[in-house]
Amino acid sequence: MSLRTRLTGVTAFVAHLDESGALDPEADPAHLADAVWALAGPQLYTQLTAGRGWSADTYEKWLADTLTATFVPSPP
Repeated sequence: MSLRTRLTGVTAFVAHLDESGALDPEADPAHLADAVWALAGPQLYTQLTAGRGWSADTYEKWLADTLTATFVPSPP
């Protein structure tokens, strides 16, 4: 999958979250799309698993926790 194709898909996903009201109203969807694109990319996965010895399960949990913290609005 090309980098542009991944970015298009991630941007559409973040736009859907924004349109459905799932994002913090002050969040910048373009910035969030860039963050997801970078965090969920194959390069970071390879760096952390092959380069740093993380298991795929450890990476998956870290990514889920990180994305949740990024997307879920802070309580008032």
